Amino acid sequence: MFIQSKLLRSPHGFCTRKGGVSTLEHTKSLNLAFGRGDDDQTVIQNLEILAKHAGFDPHSVISLPQIHSDTIYKVGKADAGQGYYIREKIRSGDGYITNERGVTLGVKAADCVPILFE
Repeated sequence: MFIQSKLLRSPHGFCTRKGGVSTLEHTKSLNLAFGRGDDDQTVIQNLEILAKHAGFDPHSVISLPQIHSDTIYKVGKADAGQGYYIREKIRSGDGYITNERGVTLGVKAADCVPILFE
């Protein structure tokens, strides 16, 4: 379901597409993105499955829409849920940082390579 490096001290993981409940041919099984054909509840259920296995609160995730820019935001607990549970009037950008514990940063990648700095 997710892969972790033993070289990094910070909690992290890179998801695979296995272990979720999506059933559409192009999204099965662990689709974590809205707008790909799964209904919203299926995407949320996949997030909650991942959170349970990876050990984080799904409501702590911040996953902002990515727009191929140089826009980076500092985020914290006040932003938790944006991109999944809060989807109206959220910021768009291509990176974020936090120094607060209990905040989970979520990045979706397709044709771009995600980078994790510790």
